[in-house]
Amino acid sequence: GTDGSSWEITLKKGATVVINIEVTNTGNESHTYLFYLDGDPNRGSVLAAGDTKMEVFSFSDISSDRTIMLDQIN
Repeated sequence: GTDGSSWEITLKKGATVVINIEVTNTGNESHTYLFYLDGDPNRGSVLAAGDTKMEVFSFSDISSDRTIMLDQIN
């Protein structure tokens, strides 16, 4: 769940991780959400009501902090 209308996951420099995230917008209203990496919403995935998105993030000894975001956009 989103535990509200937005959340973020912060990965610290030097981390090595593989993250599989499945996000489902279970709402039946007109709210949509944007799911994106590193504060770049232009490269994100939009989730309308009922949509499910699966994203895989794989980082090996990352060179700087990374952030995975989910924000309500309307």
